[in-house]
Amino acid sequence: MTVREFLAETLERSGHDVIAAENGEIGLRLAREQPFDLVLTDLRMPELDGMGLVRALRKEQPDLEVIILTAFGADGSAVEAMKLGA
Repeated sequence: MTVREFLAETLERSGHDVIAAENGEIGLRLAREQPFDLVLTDLRMPELDGMGLVRALRKEQPDLEVIILTAFGADGSAVEAMKLGA
């Protein structure tokens, strides 16, 4: 089971509606197609990384809540993400 699958299952069991995307491009497309209350994303993903996803979402949906998860936060990405509102 991937972390994405684990998080989706855990949130669903807690009563939340969850739509999981396997990469940033798919996530961005889904966010454009329907409203979300929250986006939970990884920093490192194929196609479009988490920072690119946050930048695109901020332009299109500035009030959308975004949380970035990563195991690779020591490169200054956390500060950049926070400046973007994540």
